[in-house]
Amino acid sequence: VKSMYNLASMLYNGEGCIKSKKEAAVYFRLAAKKGHVESMFILASMLTKSEEIESNINDSIFYFKMSSDKGHLKSMHNYALILKNGLGGFFDIKKALKYFKIAADRGNVESMFEYASMIENGEGFQRDIKEAEIYYKMAADKGHIKSIEKCKNLNSSSFCSIFWTNIKLYFIFSHLSKSDTFLNFKIKKISPTGLEPASMW
Repeated sequence: VKSMYNLASMLYNGEGCIKSKKEAAVYFRLAAKKGHVESMFILASMLTKSEEIESNINDSIFYFKMSSDKGHLKSMHNYALILKNGLGGFFDIKKALKYFKIAADRGNVESMFEYASMIENGEGFQRDIKEAEIYYKMAADKGHIKSIEKCKNLNSSSFCSIFWTNIKLYFIFSHLSKSDTFLNFKIKKISPTGLEPASMW
């Protein structure tokens, strides 16, 4: 199987031979049928992009799914994209979310972003901004540009929300008299991150 994959790779890249993606696909398919995961992924990608071979979305999905179930992260991500976008009539938003999360939890950066985006917007799952922030940050920490921008925007929104909440609290408490002993504190200072520790009467 490894020899089939190596030959297919050489033909695909033109290493020591005449480049022929069409012939490479033949050997990738043979290796894929014998369980070679990377061959499944490359063949599925070729079938999607129609690289010197006829595009076949059904076969592409078949091999993406097969390699996904064997733990291939890029296949999981691509399979999830197919399910999310309904490519070839295969639309399943909940299953797409499931595969994005699995790939994200195993380190696929693009899946971290896609999963975060879906749960931020409530696609296939109840909207969960906090969970989205976690995955945006995971991707941002790995240098994902769109996730970095998302983190900036979410942090800005969070800051504004906290700030205006504190302003409202200030006006509420500032109009309470000292006789309102059930509160037994007064606001000393407001900061962007929350109320400062209260001083006792």
